[in-house]
Amino acid sequence: MKMAEAEQSHRHTVDQKVVNSLSDENTRGQWFAFLLAISVLGIAAYLFSIDKDGAAVALVTADFLVIAGSFIGVRFWKSRGESEESEDKG
Repeated sequence: MKMAEAEQSHRHTVDQKVVNSLSDENTRGQWFAFLLAISVLGIAAYLFSIDKDGAAVALVTADFLVIAGSFIGVRFWKSRGESEESEDKG
């Protein structure tokens, strides 16, 4: 009985570490996206100030598309992984 309890405790510890790791990874990704967006906005503001409007708009648009695409991609891969798991179980 003690061996089963120790195994269950170990599983809970490992599961908690996995959850914490995924949470930390998501937080780092969000901070990176935030810093990237702020940096691009700063560069775009500079480009606007030196009358390079087209380059500034292109930079902001590209930044938005990359960040939005990454969030959409993450959701797509998560939903795809969940559907594959349900197919494996069924």
